[in-house]
Amino acid sequence: MLKWMCLFGFGLALSCPSISAADGAKEKAESKEKAESKEKAKPKVTRGPKATQHALNKIEIAADQKEKIAAIDMEFAEAFAALKKARADILTTEQKKAEKEANAANKAASKTGAEAKKAIETALNLTDEQKTKLKEWKKSETEFNAKVVEALKKVLTPEQQAKLPKSSTAKGSAAKTTTKKPAEADSK
Repeated sequence: MLKWMCLFGFGLALSCPSISAADGAKEKAESKEKAESKEKAKPKVTRGPKATQHALNKIEIAADQKEKIAAIDMEFAEAFAALKKARADILTTEQKKAEKEANAANKAASKTGAEAKKAIETALNLTDEQKTKLKEWKKSETEFNAKVVEALKKVLTPEQQAKLPKSSTAKGSAAKTTTKKPAEADSK
């Protein structure tokens, strides 16, 4: 009988920590579910570059504008992520690595503009198909940036709007309207 009582006591002693461990696991699972439901209730906050980051690079933003700009970032976050993914899908892993290295080399050598662009193009060593896809992607990027700038214009002051980058489509159309044909210039 003493033998059975010892075994029963020993079994009871072993089962208590496992019961409390099971209770702890259950509580942990419940708290995880609560945290997940809270995350679903909150709007998704994106990390990394925002859609408006490039446009607002050198513009000082007032406190009341920051909230509105954050809303614009949220509005364009999904499209911005898709745009970035589309470009990433065009390049191979080796090309992405080469691009990163070329960017670092450009920064170290203080290269900018056409010189930096040429160095990156050389490092990428794109196929004709990739060049075509990147041209199409660039058009999509230009359209996207124009939409972001239009949304920002609704929030920014006229002084701030003057500092916004001009879209390449606007530059191209302005150049076309101001350029005179040689025949017109000679006749006047």
